Amino acid sequence: MERQAILETAWETVDEIKNSDLYQRYASSLHHLETSEAVAPLIRDFTDTKAVYETMKTKNPYAGGLKAAAAALAVAKTALFSRPEYQMYLQHQKALNDMLQTIGQQIQGVLDDVQIGKKQHCSGR
Repeated sequence: MERQAILETAWETVDEIKNSDLYQRYASSLHHLETSEAVAPLIRDFTDTKAVYETMKTKNPYAGGLKAAAAALAVAKTALFSRPEYQMYLQHQKALNDMLQTIGQQIQGVLDDVQIGKKQHCSGR
């Protein structure tokens, strides 16, 4: 396959993915989370709390406050992960990632076949 044909096929695949039901459900649930007055603050709190904890853990894990930061992170995570909307988002994200992994494996299989074909052809000389 020529380079241009490969690129065109790749972009067609991207368009098919974006138009798929899986992607649409994922995008919709993500948008809902980002705009929800109930969930968006929980996401921000979890993200901020996790950043504080990770910074403390990385820079000086023996300094005071690490246990308190871990406890705050656990509370923020529980608050976010207990929301049904967030659980639905995680399900949609996993389904999309599974689909992308399958597509990636199929592409890799084609590339492997091309490479094997090239090697067999060259070794026959």
